[in-house]
Amino acid sequence: EEKFAIWKKARKDAYDEKKEIWNKYDSFIQQAMSEMKKYLQKYDNFNSDLCPDWIWIKSMLWTEGHPVDFEYEWEHRPLRIGVAGDAGAPALLNKDEAISLVIPTGAEWQNLTLSKITNDPYSNIRAAIIYLMNKLSLSDQISVDDPNDKTIYTVKVSTADGHGTMDAIALDRRRIGTTKEILERENPGVNPTRLHNGQELRYCKGSKQRVIFGWRFPVNAKIIAQQYNGGGDAAYEAKVDYVHSLLSGSMGREK
Repeated sequence: EEKFAIWKKARKDAYDEKKEIWNKYDSFIQQAMSEMKKYLQKYDNFNSDLCPDWIWIKSMLWTEGHPVDFEYEWEHRPLRIGVAGDAGAPALLNKDEAISLVIPTGAEWQNLTLSKITNDPYSNIRAAIIYLMNKLSLSDQISVDDPNDKTIYTVKVSTADGHGTMDAIALDRRRIGTTKEILERENPGVNPTRLHNGQELRYCKGSKQRVIFGWRFPVNAKIIAQQYNGGGDAAYEAKVDYVHSLLSGSMGREK
């Protein structure tokens, strides 16, 4: 409690005294969140009004860092994505989960590298916003028909060709290019567990694709702590909640 009180006092003093260094990234965060919201509006299920405003990102920034005690990090990776043991940077660079679906267009967003993320503060903030929005999205892999090929094809069940089951047929992306869901849909009445060699199955082209079907909105400190911090700091929720209350108290929930 004493450590937390000291931690809070540093943020309260920074806010009350309007210490410029603590507000260094304000305009950039606002710009970045504006670009992110504009991009995500392409999804019908995205509600810009419920999306985290820039003050939530600043609250994370004030929670993650300190411009004096941790000056190097503040100047290079203020939101700490990419530090040792961080899961966010690998997920972002590998485009895991729904990362590729939430990255705005533009070279500054698209061409992030580990070097940029860990050395350039603005790239670090962009990376953190991408990772947060990825974790706030609800996504899954679903079967999607190829919109450019409506042809109905056939394939024969053949253990010799590696097509002994619907799962095996769906895995043959090079020669077949379909999904188990499409095979089941196009062959009503066929029992997938009782196929036999020589049996002919209908299918159309398609693939498994990740889609966003919802969002964890509206956000709060608990959701951000669970999704972004991943348990690295047991006090993260309380810290974010305190800073957000502090900043939004007089600044308002600016968009």
